[in-house]
Amino acid sequence: MPAINLGSYNYLGFAENRGPCAEQAMSAIEAYGIATCSTDQELG
Repeated sequence: MPAINLGSYNYLGFAENRGPCAEQAMSAIEAYGIATCSTDQELG
């Protein structure tokens, strides 16, 4: 029976470490880098 697991955080497949979402995320990080985008006071 085909079903979608809505009780899991990963029901859309975004938490996979392989596949199109992971590849696009890595491409974006390589192109734009990463940052905290927060003040020091918020991070402690």
